[in-house]
Amino acid sequence: AVRPRDMTKRGVAGALARRAWDYLRNDFREIVWPRPMPDPPGKFPRISSMSAGEHLACWWDGITSYVDGWRWYNGEPKRER
Repeated sequence: AVRPRDMTKRGVAGALARRAWDYLRNDFREIVWPRPMPDPPGKFPRISSMSAGEHLACWWDGITSYVDGWRWYNGEPKRER
């Protein structure tokens, strides 16, 4: 009996090679060097529309929240803060 081409060892190897090449060409590139996704409009206020004081207050709020989070995570009592 004659076996179809894709059922022979060469056909299976070719199919595997084609799948591996398609993975490397399409998916692997996206995993190693992902394209940045744009933020939805209106998610962040424009920096140019913020005054210097508002910008500084925003940074200060973020830094203090970050420090408080680490203090909470490490179990530092509030009286030592």
